[in-house]
Amino acid sequence: MPDNCDFCSQHLATRHYDAGKDIVVRMFVESGPEVGPAHNYTRVWAACERCSEFIDRGDIAGLKALVFSLWNESPEFVALMADPDGRALAKQMLDTVYDTLATVTMVRVK
Repeated sequence: MPDNCDFCSQHLATRHYDAGKDIVVRMFVESGPEVGPAHNYTRVWAACERCSEFIDRGDIAGLKALVFSLWNESPEFVALMADPDGRALAKQMLDTVYDTLATVTMVRVK
């Protein structure tokens, strides 16, 4: 079964990229010092044609903007963003993952 795009989740992946390292994101809860669960992303990412265009030209900031705009069209995300804590966590996750991806060279492997 084909994979969905790891970036936008909307389109079927046609390419795969190696980020060179696994990315671990740990979320910090706004209401206290506790740390939320770690999200582990492997080094290989699946991408659709649309997202691949951003990756191929090294435009991770543009890719992040695209993904955020697509999230804003999702009813589930709109509901999450209505909650200030949910909005803060979603933004923190998006920023952390994409800021980390911007520091690596993603190499197309398929």
